[in-house]
Amino acid sequence: MSISKLSRDGQQKVADFSFGLMATFAVLGLFGDSFDTTPLIPNAPNPVLTGIASAALIVLIALVVTKVAALDRKRSEEYTFQLMANGAVVSVMTTLLVTLVWSSEFLLGRWLGAPSHSQILACLLGSWAIGYFAYRTRGLQA
Repeated sequence: MSISKLSRDGQQKVADFSFGLMATFAVLGLFGDSFDTTPLIPNAPNPVLTGIASAALIVLIALVVTKVAALDRKRSEEYTFQLMANGAVVSVMTTLLVTLVWSSEFLLGRWLGAPSHSQILACLLGSWAIGYFAYRTRGLQA
């Protein structure tokens, strides 16, 4: 049975399982990178080329993801899609604020150091799962 033919309850079960699994990996990711002693690369080899390439990559991937999200929205039940989308907004804002607090020398930065890429990704995934389940529990209108 394809995802598009699943009932609302079936889609909710699949989404619940997926976000629960994502939360588990996020917690493991926060601790797994703590023992990494690999030094970070201090600067990009060519800052102009890096800036142009990263900007192009961001635009390209954002357009592809927008197109895929539109397909997902057509195939998903509206309520499930809204849960995922609202959870994603919570995730982005949480990740921005946690990264700011974590890396700031005036706040936690002097004790924790700068967060690694894996820890930021774990924060993103974990907060998305928390946002999803918070909306799932209390509803979208609460």
